[in-house]
Amino acid sequence: MSPRISVVIPVRNGEATLGRCLDGIFATRFEGLEVIVVDDASTDGTGRVAGRFPCRVLRHEAARGAGTARNSGARAATGAFVAFLDSDILVRPDTLARAAERLERTGADGVVGLLSKETEHGNFSSQYENLYMHYAYATHAEEMDILYTSFALVRRDAFLASGGFDERYTGSGIEDMELGQRMVRQGRRLVLDHGLPVHHLKRFSLATLLSANFKKASGTLRIMLRNLGSGARQRKHVAPPWSFVAGIPLTFLALALALIGLALGSAPVAWAGAAGLLAVIALNLPFLNFLRRERGPLFVVPAVGFLLLNYVNYGFGLGHGLLGFVRGARH
Repeated sequence: MSPRISVVIPVRNGEATLGRCLDGIFATRFEGLEVIVVDDASTDGTGRVAGRFPCRVLRHEAARGAGTARNSGARAATGAFVAFLDSDILVRPDTLARAAERLERTGADGVVGLLSKETEHGNFSSQYENLYMHYAYATHAEEMDILYTSFALVRRDAFLASGGFDERYTGSGIEDMELGQRMVRQGRRLVLDHGLPVHHLKRFSLATLLSANFKKASGTLRIMLRNLGSGARQRKHVAPPWSFVAGIPLTFLALALALIGLALGSAPVAWAGAAGLLAVIALNLPFLNFLRRERGPLFVVPAVGFLLLNYVNYGFGLGHGLLGFVRGARH
């Protein structure tokens, strides 16, 4: 009998988490399952880890990116549904069954989950990023236009008809955003299941988190500019609220005023800059209150500092994306 769901896991040098990811998949309460691991030219023990499980292993001899790996897995899949799962994600026993039931009940073409609030890594960067991603999705409406590939279940025929992931993205981490928007423009429907959390095993350092957000800001702006050029409209997107976006220019303005005031010895200008930074914090009070409830008031203190630093990081990322677009870079 053909499997009902084909799970596709792209991985490159993921031996540290792949075993736990596969343990979770094979512990799931779901019958009619095939698991396809697409090894994107790993140089560690990823292949050996995958070989310990009853799954199909496809290998790229040269690294081609997660989007291409997912496309390879989906083309090889035989299930009517394809579940995309990152190799650092741990699903719950009922994740696949719940996602399949939601897909059939709503008639949607794809259903996505969200990260749980918990992470096993105690460092600030991992805690902050996990909580931010959970908050962003938990506060979003059901209708959306991003195929969030930490966990997503799609109808295979709809996925293939859409053209799959754009294989020009090789390391940006936003190919799921571009595909989701494209599917919605084609008349497909994607829904978010707020009761479908998965556990993220990835550890972030301050440097890797800032780098990921810089690339995300740069790539997101290029997608927006491409869509403007094609006349496409953005809808249902999992984007930060206006209050968060407004913090980017406001942070730069406030810092500029503070520095100018200090350089000129002008207290009113410096205080104006300080007031601007307080306004940025005020704009983000809902998120900061969420952090306080989840991790306590002491966590909020470094979170405010990182929030301001990240705004500067986002700003430079947007500048990088705009400059690249002007020079002809579209991805």
